[in-house]
Amino acid sequence: DLVAHLGEAKAEANAAPRLVAGLSLDKDDDDSIAENRRILLEARAHIESAYQALKAAREEVRIILDNLGIKAKVVL
Repeated sequence: DLVAHLGEAKAEANAAPRLVAGLSLDKDDDDSIAENRRILLEARAHIESAYQALKAAREEVRIILDNLGIKAKVVL
C-alpha cells in the first residue's frame, strides 16, 4: 500500500535525527565512543529502512501507472 510505505519511510527517516541528537562528546572515553557508535548504527538502520520503504512506494506508483496505461520513465 502506497500510503503505508510512505508513512513508514517518514517515520523511519524522522527517527534517525532524533537518535543522532543524543550523541555526546566522547573525549576519548571508550564507553561514550561505544554508545555513540551504537547510536550511529541504529540511525543508519533507520535510514536504510526508510530507503527500502521508499523503493517499495516507488514500485507501488509504477504499478498504479501501469494499471492506468501510463508508461513511466525509469529513473534510478
